Amino acid sequence: MTKDHPTVVKYRNELPTTHMFQHVIDLIRKPPFPADINVWNVVRQRGGYTVPQCDGLPEQAFSPLGHHAEDWTTLDPGRVKPNEAIYAYTNHDQSRMLWYHGHAMGMSAIDVCAGLAGLYVVRDPADDRLGLPLGEFEVPSSCRTGPSRRTAHSPTDPFPAVEPRRYRLRILNASNERFWRLRFDVPRQVLLQPQPPFWLIGTDGGLRAPLQMLDFLTVQPSGMT
Repeated sequence: MTKDHPTVVKYRNELPTTHMFQHVIDLIRKPPFPADINVWNVVRQRGGYTVPQCDGLPEQAFSPLGHHAEDWTTLDPGRVKPNEAIYAYTNHDQSRMLWYHGHAMGMSAIDVCAGLAGLYVVRDPADDRLGLPLGEFEVPSSCRTGPSRRTAHSPTDPFPAVEPRRYRLRILNASNERFWRLRFDVPRQVLLQPQPPFWLIGTDGGLRAPLQMLDFLTVQPSGMT
């Protein structure tokens, strides 16, 4: 996304009618969703400048069958079906990485664990002069936890082949409450320094100055680098 260039998204809920963690749904179910609806959802963009109608609050959820929570809303109602909603994002942000995820009542943690989360990068053309790695040399990834599982996920390849050059890692901690301590571990037969250092050039607040060289990084829940 480009800074100050708005984005309009039509969300359509076509999720399976039975949740991956159905046993959790059975424990937390409450009105306004009746007993025969197991999957309700709404998307929240985390950290951006967003108008209230597009905030993705839990009470704005909707189901695959078109059942709406009490505060469901959409832009341009004449252009949506019952299982859809149109949201707009201003992208009036610094150059940084945000994220979005399922935010329905009582389900945020298990929905993120089930994979309903993604990265949202806002770019400022003024940053082009910095010469930061882009394209295949910019690697986004997320760390998350959930019921009986802990995962680190890359949308491309969890074990990518790399070149002897600089890469930019964009890391999200999508865990509900777990902190992650991250570092590079290199076999000694490959490199005498088993934990090579790296530069921290930005956080969820954008690019940072001065730069900081680290050999490990602790990322808090919902934190980004």
